[in-house]
Amino acid sequence: MKKIILTLIILTCAITKSSAQTNIVDVSSDNYVVDSPSGTYIKDIYNIFTPFIGVWKYQNGNEILIIKFEKVTKYYHTEYGNYQDFIKGNYSYTQDGGATFITNTIITNANINDPNINSFYTPRPKTSSSLDMNFIDDVYEKSCDALFTFLTGSTTQMTMQLKNRSRGFILPEVAPNRNFSIPNNVVLTKQ
Repeated sequence: MKKIILTLIILTCAITKSSAQTNIVDVSSDNYVVDSPSGTYIKDIYNIFTPFIGVWKYQNGNEILIIKFEKVTKYYHTEYGNYQDFIKGNYSYTQDGGATFITNTIITNANINDPNINSFYTPRPKTSSSLDMNFIDDVYEKSCDALFTFLTGSTTQMTMQLKNRSRGFILPEVAPNRNFSIPNNVVLTKQ
């Protein structure tokens, strides 16, 4: 009987010690993955990402842009040894009403959670009503910034503004294309 009680006490202490070492930080705090100790879980505690999740659409005649945002929970970053919740996104773009697609990463990146592969990615909200995301323009093969901001008083419409990153390049390298393969400065509506 003493052995059983002693075993239960040791097991309880081990479980308590291991769970007590898990450091949980909210995604909107100033702590970030690289600054947190190994094993930290950077979590969307207050569900700030929730209003952004879903399918968003911009349409102008036959021109249709669809962006799909998904929340990834407890993704393990091997580089930092931390877990993290984040928003990933992918998009499709057509100029003929959907008969053919100029690009469609919603299909090609389905079920891939790696933040380096998805077209849109952010580990934290800019504010409760905006996301500042990394955007990979699939057609022009360049990395840009994308700012998504809810219209005042709305969680069903938001603006999207794309911005090139400034960088130097060494000649004779060809300067990156300054255009975007999808419409810019548009209002998206949640579907």
